[in-house]
Amino acid sequence: MTDLNQTPDSDTNTDQKNEVDIENMTAEELDAFVKERKAEVIKLNSIIERKGSIVKDLNEKVTDVDTEKPIIKPVSDSEALERMELKVDYGYPDEVIEEVMKLGGKNALSNPITKKVADQMAKDIKTAQATDIPDGPNSSADRTIKVSDLDGLSSKEMEKLLPHKEI
Repeated sequence: MTDLNQTPDSDTNTDQKNEVDIENMTAEELDAFVKERKAEVIKLNSIIERKGSIVKDLNEKVTDVDTEKPIIKPVSDSEALERMELKVDYGYPDEVIEEVMKLGGKNALSNPITKKVADQMAKDIKTAQATDIPDGPNSSADRTIKVSDLDGLSSKEMEKLLPHKEI
């Protein structure tokens, strides 16, 4: 008797309920048995494929979550106090505070070159923020002009307000 659940070096069957006597089957019974086993294999392969795609999707989601998660470094009380002093006493924006903290914190400002660089960085950042005012002349924001705004304007004034292409 041939058993499908036997291992090559084992003479005993580990699963008695799946034991099949293939040698004593008729041709029709053997065909039915083979078709049944093929159907089971197809069913199991589709389950494996479906579970594999679910695992793949979950792995992608876990990877996406890990990359989006901000890295938050624990800050001691003294470091938090030092950051607050740099913000309040010196008026530095967060970007400058980060750089000063990398250089050793408030003690780094005792070096006149470091202090000068930090002051210049703060000035540059504040200037950049000041020129990006939504209603200012250098604004990058889109302006909405209504027809009622154009009533009573001369053609020269309209040309100044409306975007146009030079010919």
